[in-house]
Amino acid sequence: MSLAGARFDSARMLSDCQHHAQRGDCRLTQKLGIDGTRSQDARFADLRDARIKAVVSLDLGFAPGFTPQSLRALGIPVLILAAQSDKLADLDAEQESGYLAANLDPQRRQYEVVEGATHFSFMQLCKPGAEALIEEETPGDGIVCRDGSGGDRAAISPGADT
Repeated sequence: MSLAGARFDSARMLSDCQHHAQRGDCRLTQKLGIDGTRSQDARFADLRDARIKAVVSLDLGFAPGFTPQSLRALGIPVLILAAQSDKLADLDAEQESGYLAANLDPQRRQYEVVEGATHFSFMQLCKPGAEALIEEETPGDGIVCRDGSGGDRAAISPGADT
């Protein structure tokens, strides 16, 4: 979203997290060093790349940190795919992808909630035994191999296994 012209405001994100402290991205703010300082926001100033002509957002985290003004000003089409059953990463579709949809020009955006998908369902397929291997190496990170109830990663990302 940043390369399309959306502007991230860390203070805005932290303010939103005061109301949603248990959301997955809010729990990551401290670990990622998001502290709301002006110098930090300078890194997120204008990162727009004019070569970007369209965006596909795959269950974007940290979405409430993007300013509504910058989202409304995007002049390119945006396809937003939200994970319907994201209890794994604690990312509520309405608070994340729904926020994007609410603040983008409705004429230039399409919003779809993918049933059975989690935040990580949009990644590549995990090989058999990958979750256990990841858990052994980095406990807790095996979550990237889990899909929601009824979720089918291969159906969500056709060709992901090739």
